[in-house]
Amino acid sequence: MGSGVSKTVLVVEDDPAVLGVLRIALRRAGFGIVEASTGADALRLIGERSPEGVILDLMLPDGQAGNVLDLLRVEVPPGPEWLVVSAMDPDEVRRKYGDLGRRFFPKPFDPWDLANSLRRSLR
Repeated sequence: MGSGVSKTVLVVEDDPAVLGVLRIALRRAGFGIVEASTGADALRLIGERSPEGVILDLMLPDGQAGNVLDLLRVEVPPGPEWLVVSAMDPDEVRRKYGDLGRRFFPKPFDPWDLANSLRRSLR
């Protein structure tokens, strides 16, 4: 962490328990955090705050996670690094969103693995 300047991560998650665990893991990994519980809020915050990273839950109450994912996929550099978390069946995720590869973390996931993966991709 050395420089004292933390990278900002937008966490898009509507489950307070998952959000709490992510908040702890990301802060301990040295990240600043911005939070959204809907896709609409996430889209607004990506534009306003320009986070370096985004963690996106695919099952949001307003059904706009796909719109957020579309934006993240087409962002021209230097768009944010992004990871996806979901309780959705991995096969369903592939059918609906394509192969997300190492960017996909099925719930339940290890929050430390997720934070470390994001930190590595932001280097």
